[in-house]
Amino acid sequence: MHSLIAVVVLVGYLAAGFDDPLTHLLFWGTVAGGFGVLILMTATSVAVIVYFHRTPFTGETALHRRVAPTISGVLLAVVLVASLDQFPILLDVDPGSPARWVIPGGYLAAALAGLALAAWLHRTRPDVYARVGSGADAPTTAASVNR
Repeated sequence: MHSLIAVVVLVGYLAAGFDDPLTHLLFWGTVAGGFGVLILMTATSVAVIVYFHRTPFTGETALHRRVAPTISGVLLAVVLVASLDQFPILLDVDPGSPARWVIPGGYLAAALAGLALAAWLHRTRPDVYARVGSGADAPTTAASVNR
C-alpha cells in the first residue's frame, strides 16, 4: 500500500509539472511537517494555560501554572506567525503564489473539520463527547458502541 501511495503522489507531482521531486516534494513535505508540529506545540501551550486556569492545584507554583505556560505560548505564537509570514521563502515560491496557502489552508481546514465534529458530537452524542481524550482505558457502554 505504501508503494502504491508513493507512486500516486509521484505521478501527481509530475503531472502538475514539477520536475525534481527531491527539491520540492521532500522540501515541501518537511516544511509542512515542521509547520504542523509548530501548530501543535502552540495549541498545547494554550491548552496548558486553559487547563491550569480551570483546574486548581495547591502544590503548583504560579511560575509553573501561569508564567511559564504563558511565556511559551506567546513565544510559540510569535514563531508561528513569523513562519506563516515567511512561508513563501520556506517553500521557495513567489510571495503572490497561491501555493503558499495550500499547507496552512490544509491545516486550517482540518482544524475546522475537527471543531465541527466536536460540536456535532457534543450536540448529538454527549456520552461519546464526554469520553474524548480519556484514552483507550476509558469505560465504554454498549449503547455508545452500538450507535
